[in-house]
Amino acid sequence: MEIGSTNLWAIAKMIVFFVPGVSLLYFVTLILTDLIVLQNENVTNLTFSLFWLGFGVFLIMFGIGKLAELKYLKVVASVFVATLAIASAFIFLPVETRGEFFGGYSLYFLPMIMFISYLVKKWIDKGTADEVL
Repeated sequence: MEIGSTNLWAIAKMIVFFVPGVSLLYFVTLILTDLIVLQNENVTNLTFSLFWLGFGVFLIMFGIGKLAELKYLKVVASVFVATLAIASAFIFLPVETRGEFFGGYSLYFLPMIMFISYLVKKWIDKGTADEVL
């Protein structure tokens, strides 16, 4: 049941839980950024949005396999920071381009967010994150 030094169950958890969790966190953060920051609208059902954010965090932490270790919340923070950085780049664009970004073009940035979050997880696993922070 081993592939080299990687466990198949760990790979399955990464595919089934980690990838959907990062995707959920990315899209909910984009939607909240679009509604609150760019369109200046009040989010009437913030509880519903917070539920999906919490569920995304749970999926990421369960996909990593370390629910009790809070140092892996840096992976969640990396998704938030990278998403907000991408969304903030589109604040100064015309409204037509901004609408297209928060529509279909946002899918093009999802693999980059996945890669960033996976690199942060590997960075934490290596132990260099604890020495720096």
